[in-house]
Amino acid sequence: MVTDPALKTTKSYFRMAFNTCFNLGFNAPSKDFCSLCIQLDEHLKQEKGPTKRNEIMTMKRAHKLKAKAFYSLLREIGEKTLVLSFGMQKNLTLPRGADRNAYYSHQLYFHTYSVVQGNFEYRLTKDNVFCYCWMENQYVKWSKKIASGFMIG
Repeated sequence: MVTDPALKTTKSYFRMAFNTCFNLGFNAPSKDFCSLCIQLDEHLKQEKGPTKRNEIMTMKRAHKLKAKAFYSLLREIGEKTLVLSFGMQKNLTLPRGADRNAYYSHQLYFHTYSVVQGNFEYRLTKDNVFCYCWMENQYVKWSKKIASGFMIG
């Protein structure tokens, strides 16, 4: 790599360095896809009969219209409406390491759960993003307790 300070460092210079020296790429974030849409697309690929294909296409259209209606409702939220998005973020196995034996001998999970207050127009700040972390030896990851504990607490 060239270390001459007279050279101008640009975005493309760093991109090239990360791509070639560190084998890292820059891509647009991947989207989450709806499992029902994926399932219906696969059924469409396999189905040959026109009646069944029309039925699957109608199901997919109805599903997409419901999703569109949901997101349009989110945009119409008034000032007095409280919007919460929540979910498990990551379940890390401990100990971590590149050694295969460490992976298969993990004894503990580290859980992270996040709650965001607001919708897509809100800026994420420490006042509207709440993260909770715990180890498996403190509490188990049980969906009913997580939902009830965070909704009440």
